[in-house]
Formats: sequence, structure tokens, C-alpha cells
Amino acid sequence: MADVKVIATGALNKRLYEGATVVSGQTVKQATEDLKLDTDGGLALIPVVNGRAVEWHYILRPGDELHLVPIVAGGYT
Repeated sequence: MADVKVIATGALNKRLYEGATVVSGQTVKQATEDLKLDTDGGLALIPVVNGRAVEWHYILRPGDELHLVPIVAGGYT
């Protein structure tokens, strides 16, 4: 299976090394688990593959580029 390039944004840059990859043929959810990113424990991410938002069950294909975008909230109270 070919590798899928992973791009991290924001705070994730500190958690993933530059040039991180995962194996194609798995879902986005499985890929985040392989990367030790606990999306069930409060880490809110939007998975984007090749420039479009996808569901967690999307199966990664050879040559895909997985961009993990953290959801940021804030503002005035």
C-alpha cells in the first residue's frame, strides 16, 4: 500500500512531525488512531482529503493528502 501524506495545522504541528504519513487503504478514523490523535477524547478535527472535507469513514487512497484541521472556538463572553 502507498503512503498518504498528512498535513497538520495549528496546535497539531507540535504533535505531528513534518512529513508524517499513514498507509492507504484505511479510514481517516483509523489513520488518526495510528497517529495517536485521540479524536474521541475531546480533540475536534475536520478531516480534509485533497482539498475537500470528508467523513471519518472515508477510505484513504494511494497519493491522497490528508489535512487535519483543528476546530477552533472562541470569542467574547
